[in-house]
Amino acid sequence: MTSAVVQLISLVSFGNEFLKEGILSKDFYTDKNFQDDNIKFIDFEKSIVTRLVREVIIAGDPDKWFAFLKKDGCKSLKILFQYSSDNPNRDYALSSFVGGGGMWLIEAVYENYSNYWTSKWEVISKKPDPTIWSVKYGAVAKKQPKSSPDLNLIEAKKELLEILDSISNFAYKYTFPYWGNAFKKASSNLNNPNPTISINRIIEKNYSSVAKQILFSVEAAWVFGGMASWNDWSFDDKEVNKQYNELTKKLYDVIVRSIVASINSEHYPLIA
Repeated sequence: MTSAVVQLISLVSFGNEFLKEGILSKDFYTDKNFQDDNIKFIDFEKSIVTRLVREVIIAGDPDKWFAFLKKDGCKSLKILFQYSSDNPNRDYALSSFVGGGGMWLIEAVYENYSNYWTSKWEVISKKPDPTIWSVKYGAVAKKQPKSSPDLNLIEAKKELLEILDSISNFAYKYTFPYWGNAFKKASSNLNNPNPTISINRIIEKNYSSVAKQILFSVEAAWVFGGMASWNDWSFDDKEVNKQYNELTKKLYDVIVRSIVASINSEHYPLIA
């Protein structure tokens, strides 16, 4: 997965634990995504005099943001995804680029409404270290209706199994065995009795085995990157190329829906 998606997942999972317990797990900052001080949380303030909107930093790091949310009356956090408004059918092809692949949001759920936050990533250094990025999370919509579950875990697992079976068959037939094996591995993860999520991304005790199996599978199935990645392929045969694009788009669609279903499942135990 991209760093932006991984960071959102961690913020939602660890943030929910903080909102419930009032304590941030010591494991949170061992994740490489949070080892620098270039993550800020901002609000937007309009000047009464000039009418110009300016950014106001409300938290200079995640734990201060969690504390702000708790004090503000936030009950829980959820992760959401929205397709690009200009070309949603190409999100899968652009998912490896910063700002591409659709919009990921954090929903801060209050008693009677929700606020929605999203991130903006900017390069601040050319050095290949954690300080290369500056990330700002901003509240882009306030006091809006709460979201409702789009997909439950049973449906998500079924959709993943179906697309991984179809795309692995295609990969074995038209590409190198490496890709077919990758999709088969992702599929087998859905039935792993002891799914292992990458360390420190989530508070595992808050998720069912099915939710963790889905995340375990999605990690292996995320094949969207730059050159030489799965979404960098093309085929001379128009029909084969069409099938490849359709399968790849469906894989991306199912993956993002599955991430949302698994991470938000702790709020919907009856369908988990």
